[in-house]
Amino acid sequence: MISFREFVQAFRQAGLSSEHPVIVHASLSSVGEIRGGAETVLGALLSISRGVLAPTFTYKTMIVPEVGPEHNAMQYGTGKDQNRMAEFFRPDMPSDPLMGALPEAVRCHPNAHRSNHPILSFAGINLDDALQAQTIEDPFAPIGVLAAQGGLVLLIGVDHTVNTSLHYAERLAGRKQFVRWALTPQGVRECPGFSGCSDGFEQAAVEWAPFTRVAQVGGAAVRAIPLAPMLEAITSMIRRQPLALLCSKGAERCEEVARQEAARQEVAGLEVAGAAGATPVETPTAAPETQAVEMLEPKEMADMAPADDMPEIDENIEQDPAAETPPASKEARKTRPLPELHDYDETPGESN
Repeated sequence: MISFREFVQAFRQAGLSSEHPVIVHASLSSVGEIRGGAETVLGALLSISRGVLAPTFTYKTMIVPEVGPEHNAMQYGTGKDQNRMAEFFRPDMPSDPLMGALPEAVRCHPNAHRSNHPILSFAGINLDDALQAQTIEDPFAPIGVLAAQGGLVLLIGVDHTVNTSLHYAERLAGRKQFVRWALTPQGVRECPGFSGCSDGFEQAAVEWAPFTRVAQVGGAAVRAIPLAPMLEAITSMIRRQPLALLCSKGAERCEEVARQEAARQEVAGLEVAGAAGATPVETPTAAPETQAVEMLEPKEMADMAPADDMPEIDENIEQDPAAETPPASKEARKTRPLPELHDYDETPGESN
């Protein structure tokens, strides 16, 4: 059986220290039998690092509307069965089983807090500032806070296809983001900033191999990568190669990113051709008067957003009968930070 001490030794070899917070992804089954399960792994992390963050995503809150925005990599009107099975988000909702046992151990720790995103929440210990950075429009903002603090990505027995931080790099590079919808006690919530497919992420491991530190615990490799240089490398790669890290499996989101890039290149080609055939125009000697651009306050910018952009939702979805607050208005759903964090004192279940 793998012990607490063996995890501590492996984490130190990988470069973890009290100076660095970590975001962790793990497949504990790849390690082998662990004395004490996921709580042992978390205890070893907390004994070394300054704070621990883990994704606690809740995909079972998601629904498929009847109609929605174009080019959103979604087949509208095909989710009747999924919608009937969807659950209302609640702060103590367990994370999706795909997240693994370790994020659940983080979520259930007595000192943990969790962000309030109905699909893409994070749980953290000693990282409230990162959790409070998340908004409905910028769900991966906590990763940016960790990067600014010298944080690390820690992969235990998994590869980069589960590395959530690379989705933040995609956003920084300007890659297309998507919209999804979640069921909440206040009604259906629109969630922009939903990321693309991650099946192609392992292709980029070579980009940050020079600053990746590797250790071994049980049957699993432990890889630690500094967040800031990793984000910089991937952001630069995607800007140079707009199709980088897309998968070859025909995933809808990858295909939509490729379609958008092909359309952009076509427009750019037409503009170049038009400029080449244009008749030169004599440049005037006197510069025309310029008009100052009025800067808008954030509230004014929010007021300019369209008010009727919410999709039609299947009417068979019922509101939560226990909800005391009325459904939020369309205007209220557009821009709302998620500062509220939640404490947990429940006992975690057995690790996988």
